[in-house]
Amino acid sequence: MEKELLELPCKITQQKELIAVCEDDLRYSRWWTGLYPAPVEHAAKMAEAERRRALREKLDDALRGNVLYGEERTLMTYRGFDIILPSQMTPDKPYVCLEHYGRYIVELGEKEVGNLIRIDNFIDGFDKHLKDLNRGLAALEQRQRDIEDELNNGESYMDKIDFYRSRIEQIDEELGVNEDD
Repeated sequence: MEKELLELPCKITQQKELIAVCEDDLRYSRWWTGLYPAPVEHAAKMAEAERRRALREKLDDALRGNVLYGEERTLMTYRGFDIILPSQMTPDKPYVCLEHYGRYIVELGEKEVGNLIRIDNFIDGFDKHLKDLNRGLAALEQRQRDIEDELNNGESYMDKIDFYRSRIEQIDEELGVNEDD
């Protein structure tokens, strides 16, 4: 517990940094969405559908070509986030990294259509990701308090172990368990 207590301040600081970066990316995502709202007119919707189809194909082709590729590379920028193809990706677990202020892993599937939707859902879900990070911070801080309380309560388990070991020896002696016959 003492070792864990020494590590927790660093973990808490890292978690706070992740939260700050995620907050920045959430604000950026909202700003970008406000700047480029979804099309309303039929012609604009059709053009957007065609653009998305081309993006899906580009992403799918890049994923197939990236299997076990030796180094990561930026494929494109989408909704203000760089889509980065990781190095050494295997075909059974495809994923990409999204990067703006922070870096996030987005797991993908085998279907070309679903992958762009997964990326959209991740970007649209920054508020959920932020809540998860805040829950993680609260758990780390609670763990730190629990360990501090446990270590500060002054109770030594070694004292209890020694007491019960002594008591067992006393009972064994009274019962004559250790006597040679």
